[in-house]
Amino acid sequence: MTTTVLRDHQNADAVAKTAAKDLASRLEQLLQEKPTVHLVVTGGTVGIKTLEQLGPLIAEMDLSRIQIWWGDERFVQRESADRNFIQAREALLSKLTIPQANLHEMPSVEDGNLFVACQEFADSVAVAAPEFDIVLLGMGPDGHVASLFPNSDAREFGSWIVAEANSPKPPAERISFSFKALNTADEVWFLVAGADKSAAVTEVFARGDLPAALVSGTTLTKWYLDEAAASGLTS
Repeated sequence: MTTTVLRDHQNADAVAKTAAKDLASRLEQLLQEKPTVHLVVTGGTVGIKTLEQLGPLIAEMDLSRIQIWWGDERFVQRESADRNFIQAREALLSKLTIPQANLHEMPSVEDGNLFVACQEFADSVAVAAPEFDIVLLGMGPDGHVASLFPNSDAREFGSWIVAEANSPKPPAERISFSFKALNTADEVWFLVAGADKSAAVTEVFARGDLPAALVSGTTLTKWYLDEAAASGLTS
């Protein structure tokens, strides 16, 4: 497995612009190599900025062959602006022509209680058995990725899904792909910006045990950092 660190971006906008350009290029390459491409997208400030930049770059691709998943989701009402799906729809999906069946939205409160919804979604993912080509992840100041938090007692549903009922940041209830699921991806790309992430970035690269340190691609792990987030790295 190769790790690549791109750390000279001025700010979050620069991280997003570079990541979107690289992602568009990689998706085009993958579409030439494979009949179907599975992309896992992320929310958060940098993640959504990246999706905004990505739209014009992939609009002419055969999007019927791209399956889009979400690394995690806030378990709130389906049309809540807090949901990563809604933010992605506004930033990217509404500007593209892509089959609805290719968008694998995670459940919302309309689908029942958290644990019932997670079990049903986990069953559907197990049937689909996606092979993730690229997973995009942000990272919180505490080192969390998706909705996988430090010292969490999240409940697992098979190999794919976990339910977080007591998130340290609101909303409390969340659904996330598991460490095991994320670690099946060929490539994992971290999109991280801001001085408040510097300590966590430093700990991850010092081989700490933060959640972000526990996720990697089977062939490539790529870090897109701005100067502030990378400020604690010495090499």
